[in-house]
Amino acid sequence: MVVVAFTASGDMKVLLEELAREPSPPRQWIGSESWVTDPLLMSFSFCAGAIGVAIQQSVIPGLRDFLLDLSPSEVAASPLLTEFWEDAFNCSLRTNSPDCFPCSREFWHNAKKDACFPKPIEFLSYEEVLSVFLAAFSVSGACLAIITAVIFFYYRTTPIVRANNSELSFLLLFSLTLCFLCSLTFIGAPSEWSCMLRHTAFGITFVLCISCVLGKTVVVLMAFKATLPGNNVMKWFGPPQQRMTVVSLTFFQVLICTVWLVFSPPFPIKNLTSYKEKIILECSLGSAVGFW
Repeated sequence: MVVVAFTASGDMKVLLEELAREPSPPRQWIGSESWVTDPLLMSFSFCAGAIGVAIQQSVIPGLRDFLLDLSPSEVAASPLLTEFWEDAFNCSLRTNSPDCFPCSREFWHNAKKDACFPKPIEFLSYEEVLSVFLAAFSVSGACLAIITAVIFFYYRTTPIVRANNSELSFLLLFSLTLCFLCSLTFIGAPSEWSCMLRHTAFGITFVLCISCVLGKTVVVLMAFKATLPGNNVMKWFGPPQQRMTVVSLTFFQVLICTVWLVFSPPFPIKNLTSYKEKIILECSLGSAVGFW
């Protein structure tokens, strides 16, 4: 009598224990790999000589290296690769269990791949060397701009400072100071306020800076043209027009940033795709059009 049993080892154990209670006629067992390789089940005397059927295992050369070298974007583009990569490399086992359970996206497996632990969270903190250099450069630049403004103010009555359009010069130095200090908003854990501030504040102060440079450039251009006989072009771009140019361009930038913040502002996100073993805290732009 031949018995073909294609079942799990746990179910087969129950069957063999029941058959062992009473003597049974000789049987030829043909089993699947799941139970025929179990030493405990093979200890039953009437299972001697059992034949096992198993799927042949083979190693595909280069497959493992190919899967490990895939970038997160390539894996995410294919549902099949995503499922295979997570089951094969990001989950093989519970203790004494053949079942594999994948770690959630914010967790990573240990070296033995039998437990999940939270992924480390990274951001540009004040303790890092890069942050220290960035903060030092930012504060140093702001101090240089303030020192220059103090010197300009001290010599504000001299012909050189007065000819250099002192009003736009002070406004330019003020905007440069803010531009340097805006770098500090990129350090530290992103929050809703810091994400909104780091993009919009720099945009507004940068436009203010460029507007002052534009105003001073136009003044120089007008001054050269005013040297021609009978040319009184400077009256068309005097101090009132200069102030209006700076205010208008800066107000336009403020309007753009306001619309951006109202409809689709930047917000903090957890980047889980750039690195599979850690989480990167960063700011999403919200509206890419608003950023552009």
